[in-house]
Amino acid sequence: MLIIKEINKIKDMYYEKHYSVTFISRSMKISKSTLYKYLKSYNFSPGITIKHNSKNKSLPYKDIVVSYLEEDRKHHHKQRHTARRAYDRLKEEFSDFDASLSAFTLFFRELKQEVFQLHNGYLPLSHSAGECQVDLGECSYELGGNKIHGYNMVATFPYSNASYCSLLPAKNTECILYSLKQIFEYICGVPHTIWFDNDTALVSIKNEDTIIRYFQDTFIRFKLHYNFKDVFCSPRKGNEKGCVEAGIRYMRRNLLVPVPSFDNLTDYNKLLLDRATELHNRAHYITEQNICDMHFEDLNELNPLPQIPFEVSSIKKRKLDNMGRIYLDNKISYFISPTLAYKTIQIKVTNETISFYTIQGELIGETTRIYSKNGSRYINPKPYLELLLNKPNAILNFDLSDIVGADIAALLISLTTEERGIKIRELISQL
Repeated sequence: MLIIKEINKIKDMYYEKHYSVTFISRSMKISKSTLYKYLKSYNFSPGITIKHNSKNKSLPYKDIVVSYLEEDRKHHHKQRHTARRAYDRLKEEFSDFDASLSAFTLFFRELKQEVFQLHNGYLPLSHSAGECQVDLGECSYELGGNKIHGYNMVATFPYSNASYCSLLPAKNTECILYSLKQIFEYICGVPHTIWFDNDTALVSIKNEDTIIRYFQDTFIRFKLHYNFKDVFCSPRKGNEKGCVEAGIRYMRRNLLVPVPSFDNLTDYNKLLLDRATELHNRAHYITEQNICDMHFEDLNELNPLPQIPFEVSSIKKRKLDNMGRIYLDNKISYFISPTLAYKTIQIKVTNETISFYTIQGELIGETTRIYSKNGSRYINPKPYLELLLNKPNAILNFDLSDIVGADIAALLISLTTEERGIKIRELISQL
């Protein structure tokens, strides 16, 4: 059957240009009988195509193929039947199965869609003004000349499609909530409803069938403090917050290309919020209204900020090992004090710092939070240098380069025991 453009060309060549049927047949490689058929046609009204199902040799085996697919539901998606595997299996199990592979492949594809319902379609979602969606995407940036593989957190208001962006060194509770707090303070209000993904930094799901969520303590405190309604998407249903998914890509392309380089993350995030606001001066992709004007309605619907800002931190209790050490954040070790070996301490964790307290609440020390590969360590210098006074030869097996520097560590090793003790006392007095 010819398409309408080909029929139009035939009539044009025959009636307007007066070419012969023989010439048209040869040039278009169409038989003369077909040409005469369309030259005599007069009804070209559009109509619905009706497909008549031919007899399929695979049809008698439908229930068996369905049983294969139902069994596949219980297994990983990479270990399920393909059309070829199901075809070969039927060949092995039924000697009278003689369908062709191509015909069976079409049959299998349609049956698989029917069984798994690969796409149920989407409904247009409506969002009220003042509602927000939050998600994270991966990105890179340079901090002080060092390349960091971090994240960009985007908060999008789907009513107006206005977005705000912030960089995070890691995907943890403190970093996410601190960035949200920065955005709240920047827009001078709190969204009445915030949609989140099921990120383990905020929530854990123990049973996906009944979807039982267990919220992080710090997140619950943050939610109560800022008085917003939290909505978590269904597992693996990113389309429920499609607006912020698009926002992540848009912000990454427009604000993070080329790869940003800076010396202070907090200051740069303030600059990012200003640059994100400048991007609001464009037309909405559906209404074609200016996003700034629509976002003004979002801002009018925000809840007020609390009188007291929330301190984004988590309090943990940990028992030290025989070296006075604990592990946090993916096997990063913190050496607190050997005098506290086997004792339980309190730890206050923020997005930038980690503070150590005794169980009675007395401050032991504070350090910058480490965001690097596994195996990194922090050593509280004074108590470990004091221990070396009693065990000066232990320095031969204890690396002090990250406490006093590689040069001084090498110097201490080269000194005699008496000279080493004098130098260690000198170092302690300088702390």
